[in-house]
Amino acid sequence: SRYTYSANTLALRDAVAEGHQRIALVGMSCQSSVLPVMWKRKAGKIGKPFLFNIGLLCSKTFDDAIFEELFLAKYGLRKEEMVKMNIKGVFQIWMRDGSYHEIDLKECHQWTREGCKTCPDFAAEHADISTGGIGEDNDWTLCVVRTELGEEVMNRMIKDGSVVARPAQADEKAMKLLRLLSVVSRRRWPDFAEKSVKVGVPPPKKKADGSAPAAH
Repeated sequence: SRYTYSANTLALRDAVAEGHQRIALVGMSCQSSVLPVMWKRKAGKIGKPFLFNIGLLCSKTFDDAIFEELFLAKYGLRKEEMVKMNIKGVFQIWMRDGSYHEIDLKECHQWTREGCKTCPDFAAEHADISTGGIGEDNDWTLCVVRTELGEEVMNRMIKDGSVVARPAQADEKAMKLLRLLSVVSRRRWPDFAEKSVKVGVPPPKKKADGSAPAAH
């Protein structure tokens, strides 16, 4: 994960040129919503090659300027030397020299991509399978199977040993966090837009001083 802009659809042209006719999309929640829209609107020429849709749990991405204006300017961390990034309560960065760094997410908020500030879909709800690294155990990835195709693929992978699975309820923290972040993202949806998006979403609990907490 790079947690910044990724034009995944540009790879479609190369895949088609190489003769691939059965393609899976792996993308953030906003990207994983594209395929169902194309299928619904019968955008056959573009949508036909896509047969499977994997969505990544995502609360936000950051403008690419964060690498130069924060990570490099303040911490001396060069993008080309980063080998891995993750967000788990903090922004985690692993460097090529073996060093590891944690950056407070509060420092990163000002580089949040504008569209993410009103995105209601943390959990990639339009995907066949939604997946992400939340919860207590870094060795496990939470997967939410959402469609019959997703269930079929997951069962096949379990059967042939491609993945090891356990009930998601085994990690209560992950399930609680999934629900919490899904609700928080729904609250971002602007009041002037389609009302159904926020149906059933509980209002935020007020702070001790009576004010509502900010949504990120």
